[in-house]
Amino acid sequence: QEFPLREKGFAKLVTANIGAVIMPWMLAYQQSAICNKGLGDDARENLLLARIDTALGSCLTQGVMAAMLVTVAAGIREGQSVDTVHHLLDIFTRVMGSRLRAQWLLTFAIVGACM
Repeated sequence: QEFPLREKGFAKLVTANIGAVIMPWMLAYQQSAICNKGLGDDARENLLLARIDTALGSCLTQGVMAAMLVTVAAGIREGQSVDTVHHLLDIFTRVMGSRLRAQWLLTFAIVGACM
């Protein structure tokens, strides 16, 4: 089965996932985290560490998003919709081979997304 790169729906899905991972509130959070760490006092010395922290966090979240996207793409059946958490649970159960493991994974994913 060919990967649906040319379908408009696929491009919309990828764009929505990237937009959901990099949200404007994350920028405000990063700014407040820098203030809480006290990095403003000696900015030159700490700026490199703050940039590395931001870059690693961005890459990690994008990696998680890409892994979820590939997992869902690998486990979805033709014509199946992915509109609800129950649909995701069915897909992850098929991919992971266990409904309980899929429930745990989605539980942590949803709780993590809410934080």
